[in-house]
Amino acid sequence: MRQAGKHFFQVPGPSAVPDRSLKAIDQPTINHRRPDLAPVGKKALAGMKLVFRTERDVFLLPSSGPGAALAAMPCLKTSE
Repeated sequence: MRQAGKHFFQVPGPSAVPDRSLKAIDQPTINHRRPDLAPVGKKALAGMKLVFRTERDVFLLPSSGPGAALAAMPCLKTSE
């Protein structure tokens, strides 16, 4: 059976990765404490607003799922 074109990401793997993705991950990483990361972060946050269709602020939590739950706990109302 002949397949036309190039196949991409079919689970389970191994999966072919698009060339533009391979090119992107081949770039040197930006230190998270350097000022040149700020424009990248701002662009990512603006893109997330588009993805989530909101004009409100979007927040990133560099944590696992339980870390996000723990971060939200101070916001929870308790009955005292």
